Amino acid sequence: MSVITKSKTIDFNLAMGMVEAIHGSLQLFQPVMTVEQFAAFSLIIGMVHAIGGVYLRTITTKALSEK
Repeated sequence: MSVITKSKTIDFNLAMGMVEAIHGSLQLFQPVMTVEQFAAFSLIIGMVHAIGGVYLRTITTKALSEK
């Protein structure tokens, strides 16, 4: 488990997964947003997760076993 916590990619994906789970299950922002704004916010969360994960994978220089 200690090797996993050295990975910024895994840490980022875990954090974004938690944000998406909270957003999706509780729908915290829906009462204060229009349906269109809520949909756009949901898409932005998904895009940040996808783009951030891909970016972190492209800058990876070492395998976890080398850290």
